[in-house]
Amino acid sequence: MIKYFLITASITLLFNCKNASDADGINSKDKSIHAYNIYSKEVGDTFSISVYHPQMSATNQHAQLPVVYVLDANLYFDMVVSMCKGYEKVGLLPPMIVVGIGYRDIYAMDSLRNRDYTFPEAIPIYEMIVSGRAMQFQSFIQSELIPEIDKKFKTDEGTRILAGHSLGGYFTLFALHQNLEAGKNTFSHYIAASPSLHYNHYYITEQFGKIKRNEEVSGNLFLSYGGQEDFNDGEPSMIASKVLFERIEKSIDVDGRDDCEVNAFSNLNHMQTAMSTFMKGLEKAFAGPPIERE
Repeated sequence: MIKYFLITASITLLFNCKNASDADGINSKDKSIHAYNIYSKEVGDTFSISVYHPQMSATNQHAQLPVVYVLDANLYFDMVVSMCKGYEKVGLLPPMIVVGIGYRDIYAMDSLRNRDYTFPEAIPIYEMIVSGRAMQFQSFIQSELIPEIDKKFKTDEGTRILAGHSLGGYFTLFALHQNLEAGKNTFSHYIAASPSLHYNHYYITEQFGKIKRNEEVSGNLFLSYGGQEDFNDGEPSMIASKVLFERIEKSIDVDGRDDCEVNAFSNLNHMQTAMSTFMKGLEKAFAGPPIERE
């Protein structure tokens, strides 16, 4: 499945991203888009960071905005921004900052996402040249990237969302698990689209089975899978997702709260779940009237 993601991404989604960008006017001339190269001491590499900040009205220009951090930004940043703009216009989402965490180009992303989104090191069957450095990547996000974004923009530090698909979804679950274990509230919501649960024989599912409930830590999760997904190591995504859901639910659900939700897109395959999951996950994350803007 991992190889399938990379091949399909390179051939199809690259063009979809470009078309979405051109159609919505998202380019370097768009004043709402900011681009940075940030070197991470934790990872020992440079990341390409793209930031969308909506143009606020004069009365709301000092509003603190929620932030959604999007993995695999070389593919998904433009599409998520387009979606957020459209949904904001019709009142389905409030204005928010979108931070895309990407690499120098899509070809670099193909290999480096294996390095950054996985833990522990991959078993030989996956044929990954480098893997297992998710802890360093998480440290980059928490100790280097988030403070930089909070310094540059007026952010709502209580509403941070992490969203990822496939291996990115796996890392999203890894980040949730690490924050629950450490008792941290780095993110208020986690959106995991078709996470690669089969990685290292369902390692992340086993880890959630060991964790203890911590009522002081928030961990709202929106998890999805596609009804047409391939089988993973002989087990359907549906079954694996339900087992994971039950274990996470025991870890983060507190009486009176709806902290964990799993959603099946019956007619979608693995690659098709990303944007549907991001959309539904963001809708679930936000409640109340949106901030008004021009």
